Amino acid sequence: MHSKPSVAFCLFRDGCLLKKLIEASSKINGDVDDTLAARVLRIYENEREREAWLRISGDNGRMYAFEQYMRRTGGIRFQPIYNAYQSRIYRIVYDKQLCKAPRCPYLSPPPGAMVKTMVVTAHGVLVEYIISKRSLLNELRKQGCMILLHHPIEDMDYMLTRRQEYVLIQAYMKGYYSYPRRLNLADLAADIGISVSTLAELLRRAEAKIVEAFIRHELPHYLVKHLLGCHRPPAKHSVRVEAKSKPVVQYAS
Repeated sequence: MHSKPSVAFCLFRDGCLLKKLIEASSKINGDVDDTLAARVLRIYENEREREAWLRISGDNGRMYAFEQYMRRTGGIRFQPIYNAYQSRIYRIVYDKQLCKAPRCPYLSPPPGAMVKTMVVTAHGVLVEYIISKRSLLNELRKQGCMILLHHPIEDMDYMLTRRQEYVLIQAYMKGYYSYPRRLNLADLAADIGISVSTLAELLRRAEAKIVEAFIRHELPHYLVKHLLGCHRPPAKHSVRVEAKSKPVVQYAS
């Protein structure tokens, strides 16, 4: 297997029940905003029903509207699991016939592709795939998605470098992040064998990436509109050019 893996961000806009719920909960005077999003944690299904575990994030008023819309929609049952300041986890069970999408991207990725992240927005279902070869982009298009971004897997600059990972693990294991701290930055640098300034820079960059990952994971509504590139989706007949360089904002799990 000599093909190079890559990352593709795709947008599906047709028929998804979860997208319909988010869209209905995001309208203000008939206009749809970007203040609500749902990251898919798990999806299961049997012959009759589909069960989705979602982390909803956004304005509290929008999340309340989302819950009320589910209450008014027949064929949907839901269970609140967890409630934080700007995010909630729900278990949602619904009749499969309510979903008009031709296929579920989470349950039916093409062979050679893995769903890394799936976020439901008012404009469609945003899926981050890791694909084993570039030719799978055509297969994804056949499944009805719009390719928003595509880049080599090496360009996933939100991942920790090997040095950042090493010093972060050492800092954690040696008690630098304990409360109270078991050693200071100078002692940690001496133990690892690097300068204090180098260690401080490595930790700062690693910590920034971890905070960014937390925002992406727990509060995806903050980044969705940047990744989509606009407040409204482009017309279906329009053509989007795939990025050949790193996107300014990347969404990943």
